Amino acid sequence: MSGSFDDLVDDLQDQCDQAAEARFGPAMVARWKNPTYVGEMPTPSASATTKGACDDDITIYLKIRDNLIEKASFYANGCGTGVVCGDACAELAQGRTLEEALQISGEDIIERIGGLPKDKRKTAHSTAAALKKALTDYKAS
Repeated sequence: MSGSFDDLVDDLQDQCDQAAEARFGPAMVARWKNPTYVGEMPTPSASATTKGACDDDITIYLKIRDNLIEKASFYANGCGTGVVCGDACAELAQGRTLEEALQISGEDIIERIGGLPKDKRKTAHSTAAALKKALTDYKAS
């Protein structure tokens, strides 16, 4: 009996994956399922939180040394778009100077993930805003 249930679950997961890929594309679904930069940072040099399109929280964490972002990570509690945008934002920020990272925009995040449906683009822009807020707060301290 468990084989039938497992087959049903696998079939449902495949249907969900296919629907997600049809709406968002395979690259975005792959990043959503296996984000590289996810995780709260215990002692960040800077961090900031904003709201995504689904009213979820997206936090960007930065470890900064000598005007360089040595490590970046994110935490998102909500929709998959928040996970994907947070991951792309951290990827774009890591290894950049503070000035370079301040130039990262929502459009840069959208481009990095290969596009977003119009109703989800706000998440990329609010994720970029979290990065800018973290950097601005860090520079002001």
